[in-house]
Amino acid sequence: MAFEAKTYIIKQMKERVRLKECFSGVKVVDWDFDGVLINSAKPVLERQCEVWKEKYNLDAIKGWDWTYHMSLKYGLTQEEAIKLQNDTWMNSVVLSKSEPLFGAWALSYRFYRMGISQHITTSRLPSLKECTYDSVNRYYPWIPLENVHVRDGTNIDKDQFKVDWVRRMFANLHFEDNRIQARLIAENTSATVIYLPYPDDKGSLKDLVNIIEVPRVSGFPNLWKAYQIINESNYRNVAQY
Repeated sequence: MAFEAKTYIIKQMKERVRLKECFSGVKVVDWDFDGVLINSAKPVLERQCEVWKEKYNLDAIKGWDWTYHMSLKYGLTQEEAIKLQNDTWMNSVVLSKSEPLFGAWALSYRFYRMGISQHITTSRLPSLKECTYDSVNRYYPWIPLENVHVRDGTNIDKDQFKVDWVRRMFANLHFEDNRIQARLIAENTSATVIYLPYPDDKGSLKDLVNIIEVPRVSGFPNLWKAYQIINESNYRNVAQY
């Protein structure tokens, strides 16, 4: 037990050092939206639970396709399960009920106070642009809408769209919870990726040196540690000067 505790403490210290190093000199930050800045999984899961006639908490979600497989478990056909996914994840009424993830909200506001430029790049459909703008205006009003990037057409590859924008804005940091997109951004840009994986994807990108994995707590992305590091009274960022 003593050895395990020591190993855990060393791991936590190394993670803290890496986070602190990656924040040094940051001038441009790019955020994913769903599951990073806002808790869109909550209203989506609530709506799907109504169909399943069952109740689950967010910590039950183990991966991106978990709700699809649960729909199959509760007797839906593949076509019905896909339709339910689309009717919830691509529904502006459902997504408009999403609330901010407070650790990310606090960190983003701290970046704003430090004068760091912030962007949001999302894989959402073009039809959800106004819904996205509404949420940003409501919860992240310090991020200008011209810095919110939503695809203009469904023919645009959602993964490459993110890579291109991270490159275009010369982002130092990108926050992401999608394994495929986190890997592509880490491999094809100079940004450090703060990765917030679902349990099934934990440790899946450890081969990449510019990935920093931050684990979830009770099903939620947890950026409180990052906020605490950057909010330390003796912490100074060169973007201020």
